[in-house]
Amino acid sequence: MYKTMVKTRKILGNKEALKLILPLAIWFVVLIATFIIGIKVTAIAFAFLIIVFLSIIPIAYHLRKSTHEFRGKESIINKEVVFNAINGELYVDNKKMRVTQNKSKTKIYVDDIATYKARFGAKTSSATFIGTIEKPYVNDFIKFLDEQGIKIEK
Repeated sequence: MYKTMVKTRKILGNKEALKLILPLAIWFVVLIATFIIGIKVTAIAFAFLIIVFLSIIPIAYHLRKSTHEFRGKESIINKEVVFNAINGELYVDNKKMRVTQNKSKTKIYVDDIATYKARFGAKTSSATFIGTIEKPYVNDFIKFLDEQGIKIEK
């Protein structure tokens, strides 16, 4: 077991994603309902349909503002992470990690990026953890990896 500081990104959790998707879902339901009312009941509803359609602009602005902390430099945080070494493999929260190092040997990248083959030959990638270990923690982490027999990919 080894604990060190890792630079990682904030991850959009399920609760935050639900808070973001809910206004879009409500907007879509109101849009469809207004359209159906316009067709079945009265043509005046098409005037409201235009207003409902244009209301996507403030909703999009709100979504962009709400997700600001998950994009760009603001999304990078320093976090203390516990690494476990089992049988020459590195794990974080029972997930197997891949370890790579940059050419100048000043950073170590730890991730669990997996590529899956989807339908029709398309490939998709998925990751639950992506982190960077930088100075002054790099040398001690490399020492830990060597002691545990974990190989660093180049």
